[in-house]
Amino acid sequence: MFNNRQKVYTKGNTDLHNLLRHCKNAEAIEYMIKVNGAQAVSLMATTVNDAGEIPFDLVENLKVPDTEKGKIYDILLSLTSMKKLKDLNTPLEFSEIIKEFNPAQESRLYRNLKEACRVANITRAEIHGSSTHPSPKHNFDEISQIEKQIKSIEKSSGFIENTALRQLGNQYEVVQVWENEVVVELPQDIAYHFLQSKTDLYEKKGMANCGIMSFIALKKLIEKNGTSIPAEVYNVQNGDHAILIIDRDPQSDPLQPKTWGPHAVVCDTWSGEVYPLTFLNEKLLTFRIQLMKHKITNEIGVFHFLTSYNPNYHRLSYCLSIGQHNYLPVRNDTMLLRLQFAVNKLFNFKTTFSFQTPKYLQGIQKEKITGNSHGLFGPPLQHNDGQQVSFLNHRNSR
Repeated sequence: MFNNRQKVYTKGNTDLHNLLRHCKNAEAIEYMIKVNGAQAVSLMATTVNDAGEIPFDLVENLKVPDTEKGKIYDILLSLTSMKKLKDLNTPLEFSEIIKEFNPAQESRLYRNLKEACRVANITRAEIHGSSTHPSPKHNFDEISQIEKQIKSIEKSSGFIENTALRQLGNQYEVVQVWENEVVVELPQDIAYHFLQSKTDLYEKKGMANCGIMSFIALKKLIEKNGTSIPAEVYNVQNGDHAILIIDRDPQSDPLQPKTWGPHAVVCDTWSGEVYPLTFLNEKLLTFRIQLMKHKITNEIGVFHFLTSYNPNYHRLSYCLSIGQHNYLPVRNDTMLLRLQFAVNKLFNFKTTFSFQTPKYLQGIQKEKITGNSHGLFGPPLQHNDGQQVSFLNHRNSR
């Protein structure tokens, strides 16, 4: 009924996007639902077009009375809320994953799906609270309380993370520059220590959102397999989500998912989804939070939307890699300054930091790195090949 309007507007539009460019009243949307079915229109309501818009974004510009806008918002909110996730603690069933994707028995893809399911279930069993997960178990007040607790953990974890970053010294090598990101390669034990510092407190408290849950899943994968199965945490840019990618082809372009190979698997611990990378565009969701004032009641509401992934608008970017490469992206000047400040602060005080290399990372061949790598952190530090890495009484000589 509405298909003849599809090409008039932004690429990636659904019929619902197109209708909302000129919609006069809520009855037009109700009629679309009657003709197409609520499930089909719900899918349109959560579809992101190539400009990053969902239909909800188009309502404000409609030239209709506020009372009519309020009715339209109410319909769209009910449509977006139809997209459901497994409850945060509901385990994934590997038998269902195998049934859906039918990988060859004991193939590499089969192994990766099985490992992704395992680490997702361990992580989901540990994390019982998320301020962004649309769990039916929590009301608004409970979600607000979880958010406060997660913010408190972030503050405490940030101090621990800075301590880990201080240990970088000059033990890194700039390996590539992607757009505004400088990607540094770290010694493997320090990369793992960084991962530990980022996750331990969240695990103890049992609360985290998608990013930390992906980091925890990465740690669980390494705890069993060492680095024999490469894995990386990726962020969704122009959206708000993070996922674990398992077994990407190391020769592929890390910013082009279509090159990542037939064995790569997506482990989305937060949403409770595990699938081959070939289903990325179809299955990946992005998270969005919307604060709005109701046009009729004037009530302030906070709404969580689960929207589709659009490869023409969204982009996957590195967050952390441990395995064949141990990459940490430095995304902007602020992060560079933070790293430099953390290291310089350490060097200006008489301080000792040390950590133990986990047993499953011991015995891995490490290259001894000395010398000043691009000079970001001042005087060179030497990476010890022994089990313990310690920076003792080192001062900035500049």
